Amino acid sequence: MRDPIYILGAGPAGMAAAYRLTQLGFPVVVVEREEGVGGLAKSIRYQGFILDYGPHRFFTKIPAVLELWNQVLGSEQVTVRRLTRIYYRKQYFQYPIQAWEVLRKVGWWESLRIVLSYLWAQLIPRPAPSNFADWVKGKFGTQLYSHRLWQVTSTMITKNRLKQLSQLLQPSWQHLAPFLWQILLPSLALTVLQIFMISLWSKESDYVSIFKGLTQWDSHWYLSIVRRGYQFVGFDKIAYEQSNVAFFPGYPLAVAGISRLLRVDPELGLYLTAQLFCWLMWIYLFLFYRRWQIPLVWQILASLLILAYPTSFYLCVGYSESLFVASLLGFLYWSIRWERPLLMLLAGVHGLVMSATRIVGLPVALIPLLNLWSGSRRWLWNLATVSLALLGGLGFFLYCQLFFGSWDLYMKMQPYFGSSFVNYLAIVQAHTYTPLFSIDHWQSLFSPSRALGDQIWAISLSQLFVPLTLGSLLVTGLIDGISATAGKSQCWQERLGFHLAAWSMFYIALAGGSAVGQRSMSRYCLPVHIVQVLALVHWAKYTDFSFIPERIRPYLGNTLKLGYVLLAFIFFALNQILTWRYAHHLWVA
Repeated sequence: MRDPIYILGAGPAGMAAAYRLTQLGFPVVVVEREEGVGGLAKSIRYQGFILDYGPHRFFTKIPAVLELWNQVLGSEQVTVRRLTRIYYRKQYFQYPIQAWEVLRKVGWWESLRIVLSYLWAQLIPRPAPSNFADWVKGKFGTQLYSHRLWQVTSTMITKNRLKQLSQLLQPSWQHLAPFLWQILLPSLALTVLQIFMISLWSKESDYVSIFKGLTQWDSHWYLSIVRRGYQFVGFDKIAYEQSNVAFFPGYPLAVAGISRLLRVDPELGLYLTAQLFCWLMWIYLFLFYRRWQIPLVWQILASLLILAYPTSFYLCVGYSESLFVASLLGFLYWSIRWERPLLMLLAGVHGLVMSATRIVGLPVALIPLLNLWSGSRRWLWNLATVSLALLGGLGFFLYCQLFFGSWDLYMKMQPYFGSSFVNYLAIVQAHTYTPLFSIDHWQSLFSPSRALGDQIWAISLSQLFVPLTLGSLLVTGLIDGISATAGKSQCWQERLGFHLAAWSMFYIALAGGSAVGQRSMSRYCLPVHIVQVLALVHWAKYTDFSFIPERIRPYLGNTLKLGYVLLAFIFFALNQILTWRYAHHLWVA
């Protein structure tokens, strides 16, 4: 008779070994110090309740082990939906880790440091790890290692556990990797490309000198607000250092915060802030692409059309464009489809920043009310989102009332910048478009000497953006409306918010700029263009084009391709001319 095989521990591994050895004819003795079997996977009865020592999870990639498990448990095996949370820094994180949740709770700056540290780890491989600390640093970077969640000293975990730990972390990496490669890195690459395109026209050689040398026009006003706060000493003393309540507070507040965080001079902070939010803007664009499952080729074409837009460089210089567009896209992203309270709250925070940055953010903040019209049952949360989104702009008016005794001081100061009144009928008045019928207007536009030196050229170009943008709004809205009415286009309710946002921004910008000859419309139309591109991409994705006759499709396709190439070429040429003008401190918009 064979001597028995002793197995220490009656947990799942010990019992499985005993079960298999018994099948093979070996005598087995299982030694267990507790009263029952199961180890850490067992359940105990306590005061009428069944309690578990911990989560009962079964994980294996070995088919034979999985087959054995199913064979033993049979019908007693229960499958439930897993709900696991990691409690870290007084916050709960989902497991497997969700990349967006980590960005939101850990913070953008810390997340950026983690990403850069990860990229550095991939570029500079470490030697073969001898413990867990080396393995994490080499696999994910030193910054993520600093956020370790374990209590055991990481150097005590040696090589024989690294393979198992790698398998356990794989689900988290599977969620993080697509976000990294499909969203974070492409958006970062486009931001860096924009910065590079601006630096090409500078005479300086280093980053700080290049961008500090670009400080001009509105950048001086923002800088005065950052350094001295809002001041008003009378309408007869309008200057950077005195009366400066002519700009909304969102961008100056962001510059002040990031400058202190990075410990840099506020003038450099103007550009770092703009470029960080430019990156965030591109992130939201790619998030929209992923949500709508836009084909890669379409993503590239749409992104290039935004990148080449004539005034897109304003996203990376000392202006509020990138903060406004990033918060606008974030507001639309979280408010249009989602109805979960926390996500609506996130939309409200984006809306607050949006309306605190530009006055045109106030009407856009009303867009979540469309959810009520579409039958949303969370009417209270939609109203709360709108209220929070309005708080940024309305809070600025309240500040002006409390500190300067006039809630509309912002509007009263606009005449001192050339805009003496707001013309709400400008969009339908003939004089808005009369420059287009002037020979001098077109001669100015096609004059190379004026393009590189005359302020009139930039103003003439801005005036041209008015009918072009209005025409694109009318055409895209008409096409979308016809296709939706005919039942050929789906999800048109989601696009409606984009169309309304584009129309609101264009109308208010035109009404405010009418008194000064629309001299800044080329810049004000930038967010309109970005929202329109997204609406167009969504429309193309969710529209059935089978109604177009087969014989027409090749000609239509070739026409669209030719039109895109021509438009992109014109955009890029104008972009480079305007970037050159801006780098040489000539008026652009």
